[in-house]
Amino acid sequence: MNLHFKTLIAASAVAAVACVAGNASAASKEEAACHAAIGKNITKYQATIAKNIVGCHKAKAGGKLSNDSLDCNDANDSDLKGGISSTRGKVVAGIGGKCALPTAAAVLALYPTCPSPSSVTYPVAGGSTITNFDQLAHCLVGLSDAYVSRMAEQVMGQITPATTGVAVDPALATCQGAIGKAFSKAVKTYGGVYAKSQATAEKANTTAGVGLNYQVRLTGDSGGKAGPTVTAVGAAAAASCGAVVAAAPTQDHATTPSWYNLDMCGDSPSTQQSCSVNLLNNQLSGLTAAVFEFPNTAGNLNCPAFADIIINAGGETKVTNTRLDSGYTGAGHGVDLIDQSLGGVALTGCDANCANCDVRIDPTNGYCRCANNPKVECDAVPTLAGESTDADDCGGNLCHCMFGPPLPLSAGGTPVCIVNVFAKEFTGGTTQLGSYDVGTRTRSTVYNGVNLLRPCPVCVGDLTARDGNKQGLCRYADEDPLGGNPGDFCDVNATITLGGIESSTSFDCFPQTANLGTLNLALQFTDGTKSLTAAVGGANCIAGTCHCSQCTADQTVGCGSTADCAAAGLGGTCGVNLGANNPRQNSCTVGVADCVADSTNPGMGKCGVQVDKFCGMALRANGAGIIPCANNGDCLSASSSCDGGDCGTCDSGLPHSSRSCFLSTISSTGVSGVYDSEGVSVFCSAATASSTVNGAAGLPGPGRVRLDFDYDILCDDHSTTYQLPGGLNCP
Repeated sequence: MNLHFKTLIAASAVAAVACVAGNASAASKEEAACHAAIGKNITKYQATIAKNIVGCHKAKAGGKLSNDSLDCNDANDSDLKGGISSTRGKVVAGIGGKCALPTAAAVLALYPTCPSPSSVTYPVAGGSTITNFDQLAHCLVGLSDAYVSRMAEQVMGQITPATTGVAVDPALATCQGAIGKAFSKAVKTYGGVYAKSQATAEKANTTAGVGLNYQVRLTGDSGGKAGPTVTAVGAAAAASCGAVVAAAPTQDHATTPSWYNLDMCGDSPSTQQSCSVNLLNNQLSGLTAAVFEFPNTAGNLNCPAFADIIINAGGETKVTNTRLDSGYTGAGHGVDLIDQSLGGVALTGCDANCANCDVRIDPTNGYCRCANNPKVECDAVPTLAGESTDADDCGGNLCHCMFGPPLPLSAGGTPVCIVNVFAKEFTGGTTQLGSYDVGTRTRSTVYNGVNLLRPCPVCVGDLTARDGNKQGLCRYADEDPLGGNPGDFCDVNATITLGGIESSTSFDCFPQTANLGTLNLALQFTDGTKSLTAAVGGANCIAGTCHCSQCTADQTVGCGSTADCAAAGLGGTCGVNLGANNPRQNSCTVGVADCVADSTNPGMGKCGVQVDKFCGMALRANGAGIIPCANNGDCLSASSSCDGGDCGTCDSGLPHSSRSCFLSTISSTGVSGVYDSEGVSVFCSAATASSTVNGAAGLPGPGRVRLDFDYDILCDDHSTTYQLPGGLNCP
């Protein structure tokens, strides 16, 4: 699914500042002054945070920090002069000096509870009732820290010098510095303009019979000062980042000016320009709205109803943390996924703060297709009991709602093409504003891959992706000519780049190769933490305990315990004896204890002595190899699969050559956010029907996935973008 599972969720963040409260009577002078003080103090504080963040990045890039591990996007770490605590105290005092109960009670009513992602280090945590202005001030400080930090992560990235105290490549510093200067100005100007406009409007309303609310959401920038500062952030990327190349990531950040070393939301000047402007337009409006009101029960609550969701790959449209780690051998670790796959969810049953919404499958974006003809869209979504038939679209056959178009994977020299179908309706939903926990069960059918670097059929010649117009033609294998029959026409739904070769995948182009079996996976996506500890033992595991086996009652279902089998509606136990094919914890040659924590990849490990060789011209987005080799002859044998017929030489010095492995406990923590998120899941996979695939990937075995989502939050007409706060623009 921008499933940004973005399933996940959009609603949540939106909900962070969702509704408007109003009073029937005119605001008093005291109330107007209080609200103005809140706006002035908090927007000024936000400008301070942004200024500190920019200064920290400048110092780090210039080699002037003694501690390069500082997170310069963090409000506390970026406080190099040590004044942030005092600044927060002044904000609290400034609000308290103008706001007092009971004279400003109507103002406090605009802020009923503190929404996440306000930092839990402050007196008021997410979801807590606000009863006084001291609590409100601390809550708004926490929200400001979280919002500005998240924007900075995407807009400025994070450069870590190769050596502490040594300046990074000038091209990287120039690019980040120019963007940072424009970003700081945008935060300062945007907040200041809207705070001033709101104060002016409410001062006039003290005699006009108009109550308190956030009145300037659409007209606050009447002077045209705020908008251009956002555009300028994108322009800075376009003008100052041309010397930064879209090269594969390296471990030497000091000498290679690569976009992967910036870790921004874009991977080129043009994509950075567009993603930073879009992100700031959305998030600055939400942050500004949060300064003046929180979700409430004023009777005009209008919660979002849908979220269009796009998955971002690790290194396509923008650089993200998306990755899949699958199987115990490590060959399927660090795998990138398809980019810009569009899905969607419906948001129902939200509470009075537009939080705690149920997340359900929304078939509108064309990812539900007839089982008997995947080129035909359908809308009969699965229930909790299983998939549904669709009489009018599919002639009574099942309607498959899919987790993205066919997924190309290549690991251990074995390519496969996987079709993922949601077997049941989602369970769970958003929790407290910006967070989510959504479960689903998928059926993953595995097909033989066509090519090491192009495992799935591709859609060639389509002019515009995801527009519903099938202007391309399916190509089912590299050696096959393009078809010309009506059944071969396709619309591109996502892309993936393996070894420098970009492939466009489509719901219209399904695998025509051998079916290697269907796996039943239980996925639980969250912005929180998921973990799995190796607990399967005895004769069903090799060399001690392992994370996963198969359910005895249905061997397509992977499990880490008998409870997992029961959750799938099965009897029996977890633990099928597969003899020589039994799973293990990892494949470090010295033994499972040789797997040590990988500081660059929290929750994962790397073998202490095992270094693998790969063909040097066939790389993943993160620079890791795809095609394993023992010598140059292996790379020459694979040359027909590689770009230009050259897979390079057999190399043991590539990034991530130390074999990845699973520690005894696998864990991953997601990221909540406004308009985007990182959702994580840890799961067990059964074995396929192919011993070759099982041996290469390490199945049955565990899996860990992190998906970066973007989402567009929509009104109940399913087309109007939901504007914060409150969605009062909805028809």
